[in-house]
Amino acid sequence: MIFPASTREYLAYGIPTIIGYDETDFPSPKEFLLELPCTPENVREHAQDIEQFVQTMRGKRVPRTSIAHLDVRVKEGDRLAFFEEVVAGYRSRSK
Repeated sequence: MIFPASTREYLAYGIPTIIGYDETDFPSPKEFLLELPCTPENVREHAQDIEQFVQTMRGKRVPRTSIAHLDVRVKEGDRLAFFEEVVAGYRSRSK
């Protein structure tokens, strides 16, 4: 099974990826990411989709611009902004 950390590494290397879970960092479909349902039979039931994905993506790389939001610097900036918002809200209620 592929876990999110591995998925991000594959995408960082430009490798189109097949996953069996909902990827929250990509809420809308992306051509370089095939999301299968999380079921025991997902590979068997979606073999044709997998084959088509592999044929379509053969020789293609994931565009860096499509995954820039996964960069740790971006994620950390978002995390810090969230905490600043929480602290500001707490301060405004404490007055």
